[in-house]
Amino acid sequence: MTLQPTATIDEVRRLFPVTREWAYFGHCAVSPLSLPAAEAMRVFIDDRLHRGIAGLGDHGLAVFADRARERAARLIGAAPEEIALVQNTVVGVNIVAQGLDWQPGDTVVTADVEFPANYFPWANLADRGVLVKLVRERDGRVPADDVLAAIDDRTRVVALSFVEFTNGYRNDLATIGRACRERGVLFAVDAIQGLGALEMDVAAQCVDFLAAGGHKWLLGPIGTGIFYCRRALLDRLRVAFLGHNSMVRRPEYLPHVYDLWPDARRFEGGAQNSLGVAGLAASIDLLLGLGPAAVERRVLELTDYVIAGLRERDCEVLSPLGARERSGIVAFRSRRTPTPALVRRLAEQRIFVAPRSGGIRVAPHVYNREEELDRLLALVP
Repeated sequence: MTLQPTATIDEVRRLFPVTREWAYFGHCAVSPLSLPAAEAMRVFIDDRLHRGIAGLGDHGLAVFADRARERAARLIGAAPEEIALVQNTVVGVNIVAQGLDWQPGDTVVTADVEFPANYFPWANLADRGVLVKLVRERDGRVPADDVLAAIDDRTRVVALSFVEFTNGYRNDLATIGRACRERGVLFAVDAIQGLGALEMDVAAQCVDFLAAGGHKWLLGPIGTGIFYCRRALLDRLRVAFLGHNSMVRRPEYLPHVYDLWPDARRFEGGAQNSLGVAGLAASIDLLLGLGPAAVERRVLELTDYVIAGLRERDCEVLSPLGARERSGIVAFRSRRTPTPALVRRLAEQRIFVAPRSGGIRVAPHVYNREEELDRLLALVP
């Protein structure tokens, strides 16, 4: 059920039953599922229900995974061999954190406003003598110049989000990535708050590693995600969580042969969430069918619309508003109504938003309409 880039909003909306009940603006938290994703998972469940794996077998399960890797690779401008399927962002970040050969005195540069998934894996290296250097946000931004100034001669990794989760600030990945590549520093990106809403090209942005859970802007199931490792770096990462699926498959499991996959599948370890993977592949298919550039244009049209409406109501817009700083998240505070009360008021009218850090995040996706945002704005004092 893949759509073409010429699909109308109404055609897209029909694929999201949530629109019959809610004006849903919580894609920065957990997205609703689409009909194509639900159908892909339903087919998988039906097969397991009636045939176990007799109808699928190992080969059939691999087909789901191969499809998901190929779709994810297309979405970020990578090769399928550079993609591993993981359970969530944290697993992807830890593959890098636990895989590099750290030395005492090494440093990691990140921001003080990162989601914990992109902080604790690096802080967990303290017992190896690794220091985390935090770049302070300024006026809701993580300036690229400040990130680059924090790099020293012991910096091994710069670890940043594509989009910061609190206010939607979009980091300048291309500028930071190019500078890291020139200095021999690895660039790791937590992409969960941007991938699926904004275009991504890991080659152009000089990204070395990328991790993203599937349950936000990718519109996929919870418990799914992707990890990208630039091909040239595969052998730089020790496989910290090794399992039978890390090895090239053979008809028999014995005798034990240590023969890692030559690609990113080495990081997948054990049995996968094949049900979720089927849904994730269908979700990415939908985004690819619409066209990532068209999706980004539509998401930014909607955020423009809500920003204008919030300004008319004299709300405090917390998100940076520069053309290259904006994303799918608009964070704001009402000057008249406390955030908890406003969130409750919206929920009573079947309008879903995501509170965070004292503000409200409005995060529309490609299938939302301006009329839904009007409903939200009418309730903001």
